[in-house]
Amino acid sequence: MTNTTPASTPARAALLGLAAGAGAALVAEGLGWLVSTGLVATQSDDVVGANIGAGMAGMTVALLVAPALALLLLRLARTPRPLAAVLYSLPLYLLLTMVGTSAAIPLETWLWDRFPGLAAATSPWLPWHLITVLTLAASLALTSLLTSRSRGAGAPDRV
Repeated sequence: MTNTTPASTPARAALLGLAAGAGAALVAEGLGWLVSTGLVATQSDDVVGANIGAGMAGMTVALLVAPALALLLLRLARTPRPLAAVLYSLPLYLLLTMVGTSAAIPLETWLWDRFPGLAAATSPWLPWHLITVLTLAASLALTSLLTSRSRGAGAPDRV
């Protein structure tokens, strides 16, 4: 047993879940972007649909890596029941991501109208990355809150 104390209050667990979700999603989106950019750079221009495949590979990497990184971050932060929080957040994360992609088009229109130079300075995919970060952070914060509250009074703290 270590001398550090886990995040015992539900509010602290929710905040740690929010931070872990946002951090994991940012790193996962960066890895997905690297995979997508690397695939586009190595493919020839003669391949029809190469950009689509590279985008799908990048999205798949981000969707698979984000929950694993979130689990690692929650374990490092010593939140109660990190595996349960991540597993419970997966369906909500996938559902919110699918719904969020529908909301990304109005967000994109609003963002580019309000800040016209932002698309050229960053990436035209910025709204979709923001939606993914927000959905993982929100779903992980909610499930971290629920799993920390569902612990029994006599249940030992698990890492």
